[in-house]
Amino acid sequence: MSSDNTVSIYNQASLLVQKADYANALKLIYPTVKSHPTFFKGWLLFSRCLYAIGHVKEAVDIALNAENVDPMKREFEQISLLMEQQDYSAAEQIALQMLKEFGPHPKAYFTLGRIFLQVNLPEEGIEVLEQAVEHLPSNLSIRKLLSDGYASAGQYRNTIESLKTLTTLDECFDTLWLLITHLLKYGQYEDIEQYCQRALNHAAGDAEKVSQINLVYGQMLRIVGQRDKSIATIKRSLESNPQNMEAWWALADFKNYPFNEGEMQKLNALTRSNPPSLSTSPLYFALAKMRETQVMPEQSISDYRVANACKSAGHFKVESLKREYEQRQAAYTAKALQLQAPIQNDSPTPIFIVGLPRSGSTLLEQMLATHSKIDGTMEQPTLPDVEAAAQRYALKQYGVSLTQALERFTPDELSMFKEQYLRESAIFRSGTAPFFIDKQLFNHRLVGFIHKILPEAVIIDVRRDPFDCAISLFKQYFPSGVEFSYDFQDIGTTYNAYTALMDYWHCALPNRVLTVHYEALVSEPEKELTKIFNHIGLHYENECLQFSHTKRPIHTASSEQVREPLNTNAIGRWSDYELYIDKSFLTET
Repeated sequence: MSSDNTVSIYNQASLLVQKADYANALKLIYPTVKSHPTFFKGWLLFSRCLYAIGHVKEAVDIALNAENVDPMKREFEQISLLMEQQDYSAAEQIALQMLKEFGPHPKAYFTLGRIFLQVNLPEEGIEVLEQAVEHLPSNLSIRKLLSDGYASAGQYRNTIESLKTLTTLDECFDTLWLLITHLLKYGQYEDIEQYCQRALNHAAGDAEKVSQINLVYGQMLRIVGQRDKSIATIKRSLESNPQNMEAWWALADFKNYPFNEGEMQKLNALTRSNPPSLSTSPLYFALAKMRETQVMPEQSISDYRVANACKSAGHFKVESLKREYEQRQAAYTAKALQLQAPIQNDSPTPIFIVGLPRSGSTLLEQMLATHSKIDGTMEQPTLPDVEAAAQRYALKQYGVSLTQALERFTPDELSMFKEQYLRESAIFRSGTAPFFIDKQLFNHRLVGFIHKILPEAVIIDVRRDPFDCAISLFKQYFPSGVEFSYDFQDIGTTYNAYTALMDYWHCALPNRVLTVHYEALVSEPEKELTKIFNHIGLHYENECLQFSHTKRPIHTASSEQVREPLNTNAIGRWSDYELYIDKSFLTET
């Protein structure tokens, strides 16, 4: 068969593919690649046809084997070197030339998608990679990169569906682990058990992998309120890998968990053989929590100081936080706040609960979520991701930062961001209530942005006695995202910056934010809830005081506390440690 004839058959098969006539396309292309085993384009088209008729595994194998006869290996070697040197412009030019000369080349598409993600343009990356998937549906590298793109762009449902497809194409521990961790991150618990079981099947013989799967599954069980089963699963995690430090913390973090003698000995032995460091910090928090129930406050706070020192180590940039908060105040002027997206009455209304962690926000969320017209969700990543998308849009559309574009955005553009928020937050909503809660506490940074894109939204700021809040933060291990909590001075600086920012929002947006004090909420719950519901525009319901009976998932460190009846036990708890901490950390500096 001549080269011209090969190309002619390839073109005929391509036309049949465009008409979705994959069966006849296969009849043409299969004999061609059999007789021309180095025909790279033909193998890619063959793989595409196999995928389309449901022979997924075979399609993946063909796509992988085709890489051995890729005629553009040298070009990709050049690209790889340029990517290492971060010369993205030169790498992009080679990739574009590859597409021009070859057509849909997998490594060219992969390069362009990767560059867009590297320079924080995930939407453009998604556009390229979705086009690539159309031509190359069984290419694993492109599928994985597309999943990364969806996650970077804050497209949660697309991320999950993309990872499920990747798992179908290549079921192994790594793809299942990616899917499981994203299901947990986005609060999608229905399928986690089956995927964990499948991951365990692929992890046979690898104690660390078995331990990690049991830890994740145990964490999910705690979230949905199955304490005993959760504890048993986390213990299985430790049986597989006694050095799984996150698992030790997960066990210690259960309210009033009774460590037995054997567990105490193992935990003490582990700390003796693993000096304090960033990687061992969960272990030292677990040790401090274990000892807290056994010793006096002086020794307890000493243990927590060691644990916190593992995590702090200068990672938190206090000046950066103060600068950000000051810049937000400077950007959201009266003029910038004036124009808003149109009010929308045919969509559910978000109730934003903001504040600092360990301030009683989970309790308030549970009370509100018990109301018949309010859906509870979780600490959503949605609004920060929408703000990041708005930042990218401002740079692309106006050539300036988001803060500089605030006065330029039209109502239609602000509505676009609103629609993105409502669309992407839908994955976290299980019901059809007219209101839903978004309890991402650090949205206190974004009150001005909320005001502009969601004028109908309700904003509630939850506060707790600063010393109680501080000691509770100091005693809590956070895997990420709360870097200020490991040093009392950083806690004080953050608390002061937060209250100053909230004072600004109250001044710039009078009556826009309702402040709720934890102490008042637990002391006079009906009175406080009535005030809150009046602010929301709903009637008080007695069921809201029965929040401890809820069956809904609770995603925070307070998941067990709020499954208990209301009490005032946490008020003034810092006084146990009053003699052993320097209270000047809350002094303005």
